[in-house]
Amino acid sequence: MLAPDDLNVLVEYGTQPGAYTHKTKDARLSSGEPIEILLEALQPDTRYYYRLNHRRRGESACNRGAECSFHTQRAPGSTFTFGVQGDSHPERLNRMCHPDLCVGAIPNVQADRPDFYITLGDDFNLEHLYNRNILNAGTVAQLYIHQRSFLGLAGRTVPRFLVNGNHEQAAKHLLDGTPSSVPVLAGKARNLYYPSRGYYSTPVECDPAAGSNPIPRPAPPPAPPCVQTPSIPETEGLRSFCAAAGRAVRPLKALRRRRCLGGAADAETAANGYTFSQSTPTFFRA
Repeated sequence: MLAPDDLNVLVEYGTQPGAYTHKTKDARLSSGEPIEILLEALQPDTRYYYRLNHRRRGESACNRGAECSFHTQRAPGSTFTFGVQGDSHPERLNRMCHPDLCVGAIPNVQADRPDFYITLGDDFNLEHLYNRNILNAGTVAQLYIHQRSFLGLAGRTVPRFLVNGNHEQAAKHLLDGTPSSVPVLAGKARNLYYPSRGYYSTPVECDPAAGSNPIPRPAPPPAPPCVQTPSIPETEGLRSFCAAAGRAVRPLKALRRRRCLGGAADAETAANGYTFSQSTPTFFRA
């Protein structure tokens, strides 16, 4: 929860419209500083209705918010609905992003009553900050805050799950060991303004500088035959591996070459003439 003013807030909620049998404790919300409010004793596979009540610090009048609803996790085996969006690029105003279209699409999302909503990445573009030499904790935070004005419209009723794209610049290979590296700045803003505690069940990996709320990284799948992995970086080693398996190997040259912060391909990749895509290993087709 984030607000431009100092407020006292609480949430009332229950399983019937307009009948709020539970409420949270009064919480203090300071201007520009997000907080999390925990709704306790929720039952699985149940629709809940809630409203946010708030009052300015020092005032007695309470403002009661509009009623919203959400559905808790459905029973295993049940059908469910989800929504997906990607490449919203709000910084590319009137080129890739038209705010009125973004806002107009939200009622369609809400009408489907999805159980969860996934962003596929490129919703927080840090590249233009880097290229203009204005990348810092404050400018990164503003990118993430700005998107709340759009994602929050659906987020009132739908849990959202963020996925990093290449423009988020949050890839592990961009870490440089400093607290001001781009992935750390991105990770801190993401964790602060879009907390995801308890959402994911996959193994996680976290740079301590990014905070205590780690960004999930799925465990890598088993490598198929004739796929170069970091443990077999040399072409001859790969050929020997494939020969032992009775398979031939040839480089797959179709991967896109991308520039990333810090330059072109890594030295080993460039020296061997392989193409690459961000931190993706070079793949070979047998």
